Amino acid sequence: MNATKEEETKNALNKISDQSTETLNDVRNISYNLHPHQIEALGITKAIRSIIDKSSGSSKVNFIHDIENIDKIFTEENEVHIFRIVQEAISNIIKYSDSPEAIIKITCTKKSITILISDIGKGFDIENVEKGSLGLSGISERVKILGGTLSIESKRGEGTVMKILIPVIIKNS
Repeated sequence: MNATKEEETKNALNKISDQSTETLNDVRNISYNLHPHQIEALGITKAIRSIIDKSSGSSKVNFIHDIENIDKIFTEENEVHIFRIVQEAISNIIKYSDSPEAIIKITCTKKSITILISDIGKGFDIENVEKGSLGLSGISERVKILGGTLSIESKRGEGTVMKILIPVIIKNS
């Protein structure tokens, strides 16, 4: 094999190796985004508290939270749905509400958990919100997957209150 062919082969192999590394990194990022590592490392309760605290520290919104322990109540898959619901609601508040403050409260009974998220921002007209906007369709879809209910009250200039009720399904041993 001459030097030119060897160099071309070497370059082709390096390119394949670089593309493989990039693809693996993409897969890792997708996997990370599908199942946040915070849930495994901290448990769902601390993971939610952590994302709220980080959001409060990195935005103009002061997030106040009161979160009861909901660890080990739901499957890992359902914990991810709950985490993503809270994450999307926080994102919506930061992006759209112009609220200086928001409250996130999670309470738990033997039969259900309630997630109450409220802000004192500019609010919106629920009837005029396009389906899929404000991330509400994602929240709504996740609540349906969890067998829960979602209610939203919002008035222009008065803020928004989102209430989510998710049943706790007792597993047969």
